[in-house]
Amino acid sequence: MLYRGTKDETFVRQALSQADYSCGRWIANQRFFDKPEDSELDPQAKAAIIIAVAIYVETARLDQNELQGALALRTVGEAHRLIDRLHPLTFGGWNGLSGLSRRLK
Repeated sequence: MLYRGTKDETFVRQALSQADYSCGRWIANQRFFDKPEDSELDPQAKAAIIIAVAIYVETARLDQNELQGALALRTVGEAHRLIDRLHPLTFGGWNGLSGLSRRLK
């Protein structure tokens, strides 16, 4: 096995450090999701969902199996259902309520 230090990790970390809330407008633009439920999910949107779920697995303590669900997404409808189910469990929730604080009580 080739030892690469943290080269690969650094590549991802540097990109994430450049991202902010406004980047969501082009990384996971709503136009990717405003399609018929049976439409194929755009690869960029799928990648964004996978990254978001991976982050929430660590920060909002979502179950690790949720990442497998994100990896398996194929359609816009599947993405909608995953997001609708997980979003209330994350820090923002639909109404700005912290899913994490509710889960820790």
